[in-house]
Amino acid sequence: MYNTCARIVLLIIACSIEGVVLAQENVVARILNKLSLKAEDTDPRFTLIKESPLDKNTSIVFIALPLQKEEMYIVYNTYLLIVNTNTGEILYEIFEKEAITSDAIQLANIKIDTAPYWVADGTRAIGIRESYEGQSRPNPFGHEVLSLYIPQKNKLIKIADDLVMYEMNGEWDTNCEGTFSKSQSILIMLAEKTNGFKNIKVNTATTETENMMENGECISKDTESKSTYILAFDAQTKLYTAARH
Repeated sequence: MYNTCARIVLLIIACSIEGVVLAQENVVARILNKLSLKAEDTDPRFTLIKESPLDKNTSIVFIALPLQKEEMYIVYNTYLLIVNTNTGEILYEIFEKEAITSDAIQLANIKIDTAPYWVADGTRAIGIRESYEGQSRPNPFGHEVLSLYIPQKNKLIKIADDLVMYEMNGEWDTNCEGTFSKSQSILIMLAEKTNGFKNIKVNTATTETENMMENGECISKDTESKSTYILAFDAQTKLYTAARH
């Protein structure tokens, strides 16, 4: 009896997930049609949709359009949109020409970030995270950057461009000995404002690792540190930049 009930529950969950996926695919198809685009114009790995945290009847859509393709080199135009999930109506949008380049440092992933980035009273920003990875084994490298956008009239306005949220690099002999560095950052919205937008505190945790051979064994030594800086909204560039002291 228990196994039968469990199978029924799993079937219901699977059907529900499939229904959501199909509904999302339909929304994306409508949006592509409104933009006079075809599915083959896009990179399906980076065509994303996510329900808006503020309104279940709206969705956030990200579309990457390969503009130039060569071996180990791709340039993308991008769309970021907020749409009515039921009708496909485009409520807010931004088109960015040649916004992303994937080369020797390859674009590995893109995510829509709906964390509560309340950058002003009543204004919540949408995040786009891009992850990149290097291809060198002796010199590993990777990083993740975050851009923030806010709705304004019928447009999306970029207010933060490529904030580095994660970074790792290293140099080693591919066996043991070498050094590595890894940093992870988080954003904290502050009460203080600059030019109408909340200041943002960036907390960064860094781990420096040294590997060495001792008596035939690979030994790792970690050194940890923390740092903080403040981002403030610049009225001239219309972007968050490191605050001047």
